[in-house]
Amino acid sequence: MVYGHGWMHIEYQRFFREERNFKKFFDDSPSDVSYQDCIQSWGLGLRGILGKSLLSIRISVTNFFEKLIEDTSGAHDIISLEK
Repeated sequence: MVYGHGWMHIEYQRFFREERNFKKFFDDSPSDVSYQDCIQSWGLGLRGILGKSLLSIRISVTNFFEKLIEDTSGAHDIISLEK
């Protein structure tokens, strides 16, 4: 879980760095689209990134436990045969 938290922290940092660059781009170029409109869609994108990372962490943890159960169930069969 520490790995997952660290990964999300990196994503937050990347988001805010890109968000600053994005705002600078809007300040430097004439446009009829407002910065707030774009930030709302940008926030939805961030939510999607975090959702995907949480999903991948959950899948990894699930795979780990499935593998652990497979390994221990095989050991359980060997122990029961010895008795």
